[in-house]
Amino acid sequence: MWYKLTAQHIQPYNTSLRYLSSRESIETGERIHDFYLKYLKPYFGQTSLIPEFNPVEGYEFSAGQRPKDMYHHLGKLDRHFIISPRFNEILMEYKLSGHIVFDNVTLKNRISSRSDFKYIHFYESMWDYVDIKSSTFYLHEKNDYKEIRKIKFRSKNDYEYAIENTYKGNNKRVSEIEIVIPGINEYDLFPLFNITGQSFFMSERLHQRIRKDKITGFRGDVFKGFNIGG
Repeated sequence: MWYKLTAQHIQPYNTSLRYLSSRESIETGERIHDFYLKYLKPYFGQTSLIPEFNPVEGYEFSAGQRPKDMYHHLGKLDRHFIISPRFNEILMEYKLSGHIVFDNVTLKNRISSRSDFKYIHFYESMWDYVDIKSSTFYLHEKNDYKEIRKIKFRSKNDYEYAIENTYKGNNKRVSEIEIVIPGINEYDLFPLFNITGQSFFMSERLHQRIRKDKITGFRGDVFKGFNIGG
């Protein structure tokens, strides 16, 4: 069984106009933009280069008196989580798809500040390994997921063409029934990036562990939308 993993959103600590116009804020924005241009935009849905710098270094995030163990930052950045040292230690015991962890992420509130959180970025897209010929999709209306008919694709190019052209501009959409990824059961946490978006999935064993250790800030829903086979 697989669980779709989502995290609580986190906001910047300082949003005043004075701060946003400061040199520090501008440099942080430039660093995030550079990261986006180098490691995200050119690789939409694909495995990217391994990042060489932390995009949120020097950035202060807003946290309550009891910070959660897991967050996600909205904006240009995706493919990531912001995690506590405790959660990072747990993840080190499990098999994750290609990723890199950066230190020195700062969480702040009105009383205190801490810089021991981590920024974990997943550069490997498991979509690269999908056996598209063995996978099954279906056609449905834009606002109704009732199946019109099943669809098989001969290649990822065919799939991408269908998504970008065949059904673009009308009320038809293509969704997954079963995605086949050889060897996927060896993993405990991995993302699927494709042209329709991104999702993270975790194994039953990792889900049980983070519930047992009371990891906070996450949501792990049993994913019934489609099967992940491999």
